[in-house]
Amino acid sequence: MQDGPKLIDLEAATRLVRRAVDPGLTVTAMRPLAGGMIHQVCLLETDGQPAGIVIKLGTVEQQDSLQRQRAVLDWYRLHANIPVPRVYSVVQPLEGFVGSALLMEHLPGVNLSDARLSDAGKRHVQRELAHYVIALHAHVGSHFGSAMEDEGRYDTWIQMFRPMLEHNYQQVMYQLSTRTRSIVFDLIERLERFFHPADVWPALCHGDLWATNILVDDQHPDRPRIVGFVDCSAIYCDPEYELSYLQLFHTADEQFFHLYHRAYPRRLGYEKRFRIYWLNTMLLHLHLFGEQYRRTCDELAQQVSQMK
Repeated sequence: MQDGPKLIDLEAATRLVRRAVDPGLTVTAMRPLAGGMIHQVCLLETDGQPAGIVIKLGTVEQQDSLQRQRAVLDWYRLHANIPVPRVYSVVQPLEGFVGSALLMEHLPGVNLSDARLSDAGKRHVQRELAHYVIALHAHVGSHFGSAMEDEGRYDTWIQMFRPMLEHNYQQVMYQLSTRTRSIVFDLIERLERFFHPADVWPALCHGDLWATNILVDDQHPDRPRIVGFVDCSAIYCDPEYELSYLQLFHTADEQFFHLYHRAYPRRLGYEKRFRIYWLNTMLLHLHLFGEQYRRTCDELAQQVSQMK
């Protein structure tokens, strides 16, 4: 994983904002925002309108990634009925700034993990979250894979998921125990035991849906409001792939799943598939974020080995 550039100063931030948003604006303050595991994210405060601008910083080499994120957010604003921030621009290196930057609308809220909510407010957020995920998954594609281009499209979910799982495994295989390697290798070879093409439809999925990527206006703790989703992917997946992620990181609770499954009934065997998806996610986290995820990979692999 590449490190992004160090936080820029006010002078460089002002030059970026004047190029991307308004030539008359001056950045008066800046503060880091939560998240930013891959890129550094800051709020820029200005002396005019917009009063706040979110900037995501990357290296020069990460410019294509930021351009991709811009394209995804633009696609969501045109095609999907969930709120996402408007993008102002992706800025390339300029005087006083060596790197790339995505500048976008600042939505009035905090990420869900930092929101100050009452018990009633937490229940309200779960109802809103269920509403948005149901609406998101109502977008059904003709294929699995990217919603934005012709390449990277698959006729079946296994054709898409098997290479994902195999890639994540190969990145970390030598960090795993011999037993775990054997289990994951066998799983990759025999995914058809758990996934039946007729049972899976290609639903539009966020792809990284957890508390940090859900923005909430918490000014009224009993009646908060979801104001936006960030770090989206425009991909068609098995909807359980998204649901398993929501459960793994405790973003969604029983109320959410009750409401969701009123719209889309739970499929037989989901407990087994969830563990496969959790294992895939933990293999990726082991690669990106380090050794602390190895034990979880071993435990999930053991659970998978006991499934029939």
